[in-house]
Amino acid sequence: MARTNFVTTPIRMNVIEKANILYHHRQWLQQEQTDAQRVGWVDERSQQERFNVLATIADLSDQVIMDVGCGLGDLKPFLDKQFQHFVYLGIDLVPEYIQAAKQRFEHEKDTSFINADFTTDGLPEVDYVLASGSFSYQTDNKMLIYLVIEKLYDCARKGFAFNLLNEETYPSTEVIKSYNKYEVLGYCLRLANRAEMKMGYLENDFTIMMYK
Repeated sequence: MARTNFVTTPIRMNVIEKANILYHHRQWLQQEQTDAQRVGWVDERSQQERFNVLATIADLSDQVIMDVGCGLGDLKPFLDKQFQHFVYLGIDLVPEYIQAAKQRFEHEKDTSFINADFTTDGLPEVDYVLASGSFSYQTDNKMLIYLVIEKLYDCARKGFAFNLLNEETYPSTEVIKSYNKYEVLGYCLRLANRAEMKMGYLENDFTIMMYK
């Protein structure tokens, strides 16, 4: 399938937008609560429901997986329960998350974490890219979500899965951004050999899977 490259807007958030993301995550990290809430989820159940859908992209055993916006690395033990012998790489903008994740998994084989901005920094090629809640923040760059989708899809040799908030049931706020699911899916169908959307697992969420 021929690629259609029709977006030319630079992939970037402004300095204030990045500062707001760092501020909110550092506030969550300092609070005495569950790991899921320390990375911004309402509770562990909603976090795990999202992980469960992402993990259906394929049999991830013996694959190289990049978790974009990994937070404290909670996806890693979730995947350990279902798959074997995979390589896990976590990427996150918040250095405190990466430091905590490295300490948490310091004795884990084939597990590593990198502090990076996935919107601007170079990223490795892997088998599968997964992103849970990583694109939920407001930005003045209206094309950012599409540019990031294209970049991360390019990093995946086999597939890319991500979730977003559904604007039909979760209106955007000053901090949080929700999306039109049909517009996002339509864009993904232009890029991918195959793309599909999954809904119904949570009221305010949808997941898109893109395949090479």
